[in-house]
Amino acid sequence: MSYAPFHLECEWRGSEESSPTSPET
Repeated sequence: MSYAPFHLECEWRGSEESSPTSPET
């Protein structure tokens, strides 16, 4: 499941611009 963390990373990465908080979990 290498795509699991990668997909999440890309998701929160895009939301990072709108969200000041960075959910690492």
